[in-house]
Amino acid sequence: MAIRNPQSIRYSLELPELNKTISYRALKVGEQKNLLTVLELKEPRAIINAVVDIVEAITFGELDLGKTPMHIVDYVFLKSFIKSSGAKSTAEYTCGGTL
Repeated sequence: MAIRNPQSIRYSLELPELNKTISYRALKVGEQKNLLTVLELKEPRAIINAVVDIVEAITFGELDLGKTPMHIVDYVFLKSFIKSSGAKSTAEYTCGGTL
């Protein structure tokens, strides 16, 4: 049996810091395209706004993003991005400090 609309698949994500479990879905192709477009602009505020808008859409409004800490928004975004890219993702982190 094939799934006709894979975007209708909902995943559960426990957020212990907020004492709640939310539902989310994988990113849609259009959302990925918009994110890539914003990344090319290299405007930090535009990137943050795009990520917040995407998280609002993928969580079905279950999070009050005005009151949710940004690290949780980033975490939810990352979980969704991983689901949409085949359950594997590489990440690079840059340390701003000196050694």
